[in-house]
Amino acid sequence: MAGAAFRAVVFSLLGAATFFVGSSSASWHAQVFVVGGEPRGWRKPTAPNEESYNHWAARNRFHVGDFLHFKYEKNDSVLVVTRGDYQLCAADKPTLRFEGGDTRFHLNHSGYCYFISGAPGHCDAGQRMTLRAMVPQQQDGGNNPAAPARAPAAMSPGGEDDEGGTFEPPGARSSTPGSDAGSRPPPHVAAGADGNKTSAAGSMHDASSPPSLRGHRVLGIALAALLMFLPA
Repeated sequence: MAGAAFRAVVFSLLGAATFFVGSSSASWHAQVFVVGGEPRGWRKPTAPNEESYNHWAARNRFHVGDFLHFKYEKNDSVLVVTRGDYQLCAADKPTLRFEGGDTRFHLNHSGYCYFISGAPGHCDAGQRMTLRAMVPQQQDGGNNPAAPARAPAAMSPGGEDDEGGTFEPPGARSSTPGSDAGSRPPPHVAAGADGNKTSAAGSMHDASSPPSLRGHRVLGIALAALLMFLPA
């Protein structure tokens, strides 16, 4: 009798562990952000009251594993630069340079990223952006996972990585030497859940599991192993 009761308790715990694993898996996904939102994309500002790219970035949360989708004119470009070159709009020595009108940039580690346009005069006119990529589950305050992360100001404090990602090409070409990482194709872009079309996001399950998910899996395996040794 006691064995049957104990078995029922173990089955309940195993079911709870399975539920948490499923919940964690469902929420663990990368996103694709259309820089500047649709239909604007990546271009030189045309109006004095137009939203800056840093303001757009401040309304979104970027994590390692996400993709930035730059859509721009064929005669424009996307430059990944250092903090100093970002401040000066210096386009002569970029870390990475992308052309072709369509670029997906993979945020593959945490830190600050700095982007400017390579077209003459565009950066000075406001076509530049800085953002911070955080590790998944890293929260500013830790209590509201849905709230956007506070983006760095235009002149972000130093001490962080100047580059936070690598190139994920859908056809664009890079004219900068170095490694163009392309580990996997990004998900299809879909309308954002908030419906304001300031960014676009698509789901893609990440290959790496967060610590909490690994813990649930270990618990489930341990309970399953325990069931094998219980008397009938």
